[in-house]
Amino acid sequence: MELEWLQGFDERQKEEIAFARLYAQQFAHGTVGHNQLNLIAKLADKLDAMQQKIYSLEAQSNNA
Repeated sequence: MELEWLQGFDERQKEEIAFARLYAQQFAHGTVGHNQLNLIAKLADKLDAMQQKIYSLEAQSNNA
């Protein structure tokens, strides 16, 4: 399932975000754009976490 925050990006941008995550998790060897890729990955992870919290709060309010 694609999280809502990703819906504002086109496919090329989504692939760039996915690559940044892969780079940060598995490579991170100091290539050109190292800091930018790590920043993109961290921001994407934080947005995922925030979106999951929103989903959880929405589910709780729907069950109340």
